[in-house]
Amino acid sequence: MKRTYRIEEVSLWLIFMTMAKQLKWLTIIVALEAVVLACVGAFTEAIYFSLIFFVGVIGSYSIHEYVHILLLRRNGVSQVNVGSSFLKFSIIPDKQLRGKELIIVAVSGPIVCGLIGGISAIIALLSGSLFLKILAMIYSFHLINLIPVFGDGKMFIKGLFT
Repeated sequence: MKRTYRIEEVSLWLIFMTMAKQLKWLTIIVALEAVVLACVGAFTEAIYFSLIFFVGVIGSYSIHEYVHILLLRRNGVSQVNVGSSFLKFSIIPDKQLRGKELIIVAVSGPIVCGLIGGISAIIALLSGSLFLKILAMIYSFHLINLIPVFGDGKMFIKGLFT
């Protein structure tokens, strides 16, 4: 699914809902699993399970992509193509970015999620919260996107050579 948006129309909620719809079968499975947990008396676990999926997985990727959008706005991009398929989400600006601009936009999403993961890890270590430890791992995992085989890493390398 690919759709063009004016950049002002793209919100964190739009990205979140696009990802949730794209992962609708996984979302349904998570919801059913939470219901099963709740039915057997594991209400707290059902809530944590759901939160890990929605706040951790979908939320972290939504923040990752939204940070790219915020920086694209600052660089004068007026429209973006938002493409999504199973386990892939891409934002393609109408304006060609180069050099430093491209590098900053490319690394921004993984870096922000990595920072959120690091802060969550510190809080988790101080509080002993397993839930926060899991969220910290999910958010910190976004740093892998900086490896050149992934989209952000490829854009970083492209920025170095343009």
